[in-house]
Amino acid sequence: MAGIRNPPKIVNGVNTPLRRRKVQYILLESVYFSVDESGRILEANPRSAALLGVERSRFVNRRFLAFVAPPSQPTFLIFLDKIVAGTADQSCELRLLKEDGGTFWAGFRAAPAVGPAGGRKWCRVAFEDISDRKQVEETLRESEKRYRTLFELFPVAVYSCDAAGVIQEFNRRAAELWGREPVSGETDERFCGSFKLFRPDGSFMPHEQCPMAEFTKRTGIQVRFTTFTSGRIPQLSQSMSIVFYRVAQEALTNVARHARASLAEVNFEKLPDAFCLQIKDHGKSFPATRALHPKQNSRLGILGMRERLEMVGGSFKIESSPGKGTVVQARIPLANCRVGSGGGGGGGD
Repeated sequence: MAGIRNPPKIVNGVNTPLRRRKVQYILLESVYFSVDESGRILEANPRSAALLGVERSRFVNRRFLAFVAPPSQPTFLIFLDKIVAGTADQSCELRLLKEDGGTFWAGFRAAPAVGPAGGRKWCRVAFEDISDRKQVEETLRESEKRYRTLFELFPVAVYSCDAAGVIQEFNRRAAELWGREPVSGETDERFCGSFKLFRPDGSFMPHEQCPMAEFTKRTGIQVRFTTFTSGRIPQLSQSMSIVFYRVAQEALTNVARHARASLAEVNFEKLPDAFCLQIKDHGKSFPATRALHPKQNSRLGILGMRERLEMVGGSFKIESSPGKGTVVQARIPLANCRVGSGGGGGGGD
């Protein structure tokens, strides 16, 4: 909104340009009023008075501060001071008082005040009802507050990264799992807050080379990884680690090739009697039952996952339905997973 830049002429104490603009103010459909440096309303169009529920004749010549709710009055005074200082266009949001006692939120815009040398400055202010937007913002704040509470209380380690793998946020369980609290936004800690990651063969794996990171960089599909355990996870045998690793790898490959999804969720959980790996997407579904029959299956990777698990005494399950995507679940009994359990097969590749 542009202010009136030409200084008004003062004749016998009467501001003649404002007098000439009176008809223009009445005809304006937008919500405008003029205010001097003390905050006194010089002129206003009917819409501005109507928005406050007051007759225009009882609106003009009053200080606008009378229509501002007490908590917003300091904001309005700062807004007015900046207008009078004439440094730049200003804006603010205020809660206003209606004549009937009701309140509403309004957004204000004004250009620097103008006036004759040594005379009182004035400017035109535009405002609009923003109550609906403020209500939406409040609802979003409450939703975010509930989310943060659940995020912190969730009994699962959860963290998020941006597209470059930089950690943005994490909950308490994630910090407990890692044994430390990484600095959010630290560019040296990408994709994971743990100091070290290891491959199934025990060799060190740089964070940017972990399966989820590599998958996201290659496909653009985000991966959300969570893990839950009621106690310390015992060391897995190398063969079992490789089975879980390959199942996750193949399941994510299928997501990239067939699901048309933007997000994949990987969950690794220690149950009372088994370890369970679950990969879920919300993309395109397919006939899961047919996929488990060799003669009807064009996705041989699914059969490979099932065979790997059956070789170590585990189980494989896949579900897919329209609107819900696909869930792949791999379970291996705890007794078969520990180092020295003697579980065979599952290596290679």
